Amino acid sequence: RTGHLVGSGEDAAEYFSPAAASAHFPVRPPRNRKYCGLSADRLEHWQMTRRVPVLMYHRLGIPDNRSDIYCIHPGRFAGQMHALAAAGYQAVGIDAFQQWQAGRQDLPANAFLLTFDDGFMGVHDHALPVLASLGWPATVFLVAGKIGQQSDWQVTTRYPMAPHPLMGRDQ
Repeated sequence: RTGHLVGSGEDAAEYFSPAAASAHFPVRPPRNRKYCGLSADRLEHWQMTRRVPVLMYHRLGIPDNRSDIYCIHPGRFAGQMHALAAAGYQAVGIDAFQQWQAGRQDLPANAFLLTFDDGFMGVHDHALPVLASLGWPATVFLVAGKIGQQSDWQVTTRYPMAPHPLMGRDQ
């Protein structure tokens, strides 16, 4: 397993069950608290051994076809997020993650990053309300030359990908 979910891939509740999470992502905080929670040598060791899962999505909406692996139905996405919350997981922002990597900030024991590639409008329309209700941040990676336009790239799947609206400056 790679540590991230893609669209309609694996079920988040099963993937991030407490047993699976401890096996794949050992994120228990250490006991010796000194520098940002650790001595300098333990901090380096902790950063090398602790892993933070990254959940990466592309588009939220109605899949174009049965093999549309880059799209997840909004209801399924909401279910995954609520299952993660119920299991004690908490999304953290990319700034907090970078501060943790630098040893300047602690993260919750069950922290994960939530990212969206390409900036599809469905992220704004469907993911934002769910994430706002949970108080969770997310990072959206936009296609700079396509802000406010439509996707016009092709992906290698069985069926062609239809164009979809991308977020604009107002989102």
